[in-house]
Amino acid sequence: MQVTVRFHAQAADLVGAAETAVRIDDAATCGDLKRALVVQHPELKGLAAVSALATDREYLADGAPVRDRSLHLIPPVSGG
Repeated sequence: MQVTVRFHAQAADLVGAAETAVRIDDAATCGDLKRALVVQHPELKGLAAVSALATDREYLADGAPVRDRSLHLIPPVSGG
């Protein structure tokens, strides 16, 4: 399946784009998708592991199956 991943904050800065399309196996997990992102965009190597994947409604665990065709990669945030 093909998934569109939208980048936010530092991820968008590193990649130099707002989004990318990634091909993954139909049975892939969110962790698999993160690894595929790093293969396609090596500049995300350190950041992808500590970033969250999310739908428009919820954050997803690395072990969760990828069910949506459009996800967000959200790096850690800080502040108050």
